[in-house]
Amino acid sequence: MDVDVIANAEQDVLSSDNQPTPETLSKYRLAGHFCSVAIKAVIAKCLPGTNCTTLCQLGDDTILAQVFLSLFKKLTVDRESVPIE
Repeated sequence: MDVDVIANAEQDVLSSDNQPTPETLSKYRLAGHFCSVAIKAVIAKCLPGTNCTTLCQLGDDTILAQVFLSLFKKLTVDRESVPIE
């Protein structure tokens, strides 16, 4: 029977304080919001005869749209900021 042995370097990483920062928690909350919006959109389209691939694509598209609209407020074109409307 083999026994896994954790190297000293790994023990240091495992014993260190891995508490998430407020910035990390904020990102998790935002990701959770994106998923919530996407699942509501998918549930609304869950009707008899709806293709699963269509539902999956809807979920993916909804998340991508949420990320784009929330995080990329401006586009850079030729080093000038252009607001997204």
